[in-house]
Amino acid sequence: PTHIFSCRDLIYLLLNNFRFSVAATFRGFPSMIELHLFGIIFESGALESLISGCPLLTNLQLSYCSGFEHINVSAPFLQFLQIESDEVIKSIRLKEAQDLILIQLFADGPGDNIDRTWVSDLFEDSPNIERLCLGTSYIKVSKE
Repeated sequence: PTHIFSCRDLIYLLLNNFRFSVAATFRGFPSMIELHLFGIIFESGALESLISGCPLLTNLQLSYCSGFEHINVSAPFLQFLQIESDEVIKSIRLKEAQDLILIQLFADGPGDNIDRTWVSDLFEDSPNIERLCLGTSYIKVSKE
């Protein structure tokens, strides 16, 4: 629903099961702290635009969302990142995520032929991680 984009004072938002595109008039949610998205189908660039429009975001949960293979956002206050999906995300790049203390990544799919070297880069960019939960799809197992 497009009227959500005019609610600039939202601090918590849970959206469930619809196609998401960012309205041209969207100027962000400057007070948003928690964003929980379930079953959302994102139009091209909509996820990055949404997250970038939430400069105070501390908690981001994406559950079984689609329409993106990469996440590349600036999230300077992000502390909690939880992603559950049908497929392995090809890369996550969080700029300025120095406050990130919890990462949970789970995928139902096997993620064959995906380069997972970005996972270690994610940890290097977030030196204060205290809790880490990775599903087996995000861990490359050597067959030697």
